[in-house]
Amino acid sequence: MVLTITTNPMLDKTLFLPKFEIGNIYRSTKVEDVAGGKGINVSLQLTELGVENIATGFLGGEIGLQIKHILDNDNIKNDFVWVKGNTRIGFTVLDESNLVQTSVFEPNHKVSEDEKNKLLEKVNKYSSLCNYIAISGSVPDKSISGIYYDMINLIKNNNENAKIFFDSYGEEFKIGINAKPFFVKQNKKEAELFFNKPLIDEKDFLQALDSYIDIHFAILTNGVNYSYIKYENDFYRVKPPKVNVINPIGSGDTITAGLIYGFIKNYDFIDIIRFAFAAAASNASKWVIARNKYEDICSYMPLIILEKL
Repeated sequence: MVLTITTNPMLDKTLFLPKFEIGNIYRSTKVEDVAGGKGINVSLQLTELGVENIATGFLGGEIGLQIKHILDNDNIKNDFVWVKGNTRIGFTVLDESNLVQTSVFEPNHKVSEDEKNKLLEKVNKYSSLCNYIAISGSVPDKSISGIYYDMINLIKNNNENAKIFFDSYGEEFKIGINAKPFFVKQNKKEAELFFNKPLIDEKDFLQALDSYIDIHFAILTNGVNYSYIKYENDFYRVKPPKVNVINPIGSGDTITAGLIYGFIKNYDFIDIIRFAFAAAASNASKWVIARNKYEDICSYMPLIILEKL
């Protein structure tokens, strides 16, 4: 079984408008509510691929109840810690004339020391049952920026066979990476903030990958451009295929889900990478997030150009 951890989920509310201009009044043609959050996206994709998983993290208030209801309806097993605050809503306006999205996120809720410890207890319980664990996204309260560091150490002490996939940014990533998870992933912007320098050419990306000390497996993505990988002592360059991009949101999370799927299925490393990046390409080509069918993902695999450097 796989455990996914989302400490800062969100109700993604999308308003569909034929056209959108700032300062006008509109009546939306359609409203769509989905459960959002990077770890939740990993769970959605794994569930679509038939991989047993359970989602945990923080939920609160009426919005938290709505997210749980959505997850239950999507057959996503979940066991969240309930907090006193209210889970945030993210409002997105989609201009259907050009598919441009404008998003506004509500403020995050606070997390008490007791609530933090309850989540660590859940992670401790499930870590003995799960050999693959995805820790994804930001924390809702910067006072608990060290929670990922605590989680990773706890998991490693409880299950030496667990592979921990860590995809975050900011202070929580800076602290958490010191616990040495199996895998880390950042995009170009996140890595530039982490290293406090621009990543301009291939040399910069490779030097950055080499700076993730004692990390077995690392990926730096860069949108439609080359992504770079370090696995043990080897480096790779990946060119994603050209697709008609409909909605890129969640594509990084489908990479994480694709990697976990490949490891579970004992694919060789090259096919693990191809499957993961094929999942991202499939995801970007449609509006619905992290629900890519196995056959659709496989159709993109021959288009993934992977070179060992």
